[in-house]
Amino acid sequence: MSTCGYGYTPERPMRVIPSAAAISRMEECFDWLLMLNPEDARIVWLRAEGARWRQVCIRAGVVRSTAWRRWVAALLTISKKLEKLDKSKGKGKGAKPLTATARNQPRESGAEADDNRPDPSNFGRDTFPGFDA
Repeated sequence: MSTCGYGYTPERPMRVIPSAAAISRMEECFDWLLMLNPEDARIVWLRAEGARWRQVCIRAGVVRSTAWRRWVAALLTISKKLEKLDKSKGKGKGAKPLTATARNQPRESGAEADDNRPDPSNFGRDTFPGFDA
């Protein structure tokens, strides 16, 4: 006889069998983490697992704002390196760039002074010439 209450059945773990394509995508993501330093990769991995910021901060040994900045910077680093990798693969094939051509068109606001400002989302990493992410 079960020790559980009336109408209660113990939970059974959900059985999910991933497809080969899903496993390949997961392995590709593991390679992306190798593009980062280990501390930032840990923060990205913890957030991908769904860990709350409090647990991320405790495990990384940083405050919330620092953990968030490092997480965002790590995601930007992955994005830039993947774009650079894709562009280098597509040079001989005539591939289209990953980004849209909206930057070549004038902005609706007409504020050209904003075009020369550094991008605040990359935390000053593009402030000197010749920097490759």
